[in-house]
Amino acid sequence: MTTYFQGALKQGTTPSESTTASTVSTVLYGTVSSAGAGTGAANFDLTFTIPANCRIVRILADSTAAWAPSGTASLTAGITAGGTEYVSGFDVKTITRGPTAALTAAQLGAMAAPASTALVVRVAVSAAASGGYAGSTNVTVELVQTV
Repeated sequence: MTTYFQGALKQGTTPSESTTASTVSTVLYGTVSSAGAGTGAANFDLTFTIPANCRIVRILADSTAAWAPSGTASLTAGITAGGTEYVSGFDVKTITRGPTAALTAAQLGAMAAPASTALVVRVAVSAAASGGYAGSTNVTVELVQTV
């Protein structure tokens, strides 16, 4: 998935062009979904590109089609695939809207000052039944950019 911005993004407290400190809210959206009828453990990744000078306000995950592995389907978010810098694992098979647990101080700090322009969401499926994988989770990332 790529991120593309066209035209001016401007929001401030006055209409003046000379406003030097303003913020712009940006929302990134994507879907992590299973890829067919496999069995065994598998990973399904979604990568967002975070624009420069941003902080992550929140990451929301909503499962729209139930994940159906025989084991767990754990969603994490970090700067690399499987990383937990932003969100520790939660089972999207049983928790359809998350993350539901409180973020740690380290995760909040990482969201305030991302160390990378990549944000990778992974659903790690521990095992799939003979019917294969099934599942789909929409992920929304809300950012604030200082311009």
